[in-house]
Amino acid sequence: MEDFWARYIEPSGQPGPDYWNYFAQRLADLATIPEGAAVLDIGTYDGNVLFKAMKKAGARGCGVGIDIYGGGLKMVLPRR
Repeated sequence: MEDFWARYIEPSGQPGPDYWNYFAQRLADLATIPEGAAVLDIGTYDGNVLFKAMKKAGARGCGVGIDIYGGGLKMVLPRR
């Protein structure tokens, strides 16, 4: 199954709009994430949404991202 998803998420090398960054920010902006929240991002790939959501959670928040594709985000260290 990982090979199936990897076909669609591997960078193509072609320049184009950064719509992933836009939608990640928009999703985090619209989400109700209180200070100190625990954030779970399922299907995180590179953590784009996760990191934006964790900014809303602040220094006392934490986050975990998981994905079926092993080539994305490797680890999120706790903030200190």
